[in-house]
Amino acid sequence: MLGMGLANLIWANYGQLFLQMMASAYPGYHATRSIAEVIVGTLYGFVDGLIAGAVFAWLYNQFARPTA
Repeated sequence: MLGMGLANLIWANYGQLFLQMMASAYPGYHATRSIAEVIVGTLYGFVDGLIAGAVFAWLYNQFARPTA
């Protein structure tokens, strides 16, 4: 989200469809070209990645138990 948001600030139409798709999933985030929206999107992406990573790590630890 951070990379795409910053790229969209530099190049007007870059990643616009991706940002609009993320706006439909993240309440409070709007795919407008502003620093505030880049920060909001980055926070949403960070929290989303943190939760997904924790779930993946938990699942991995559940299924990858040692056999000894």
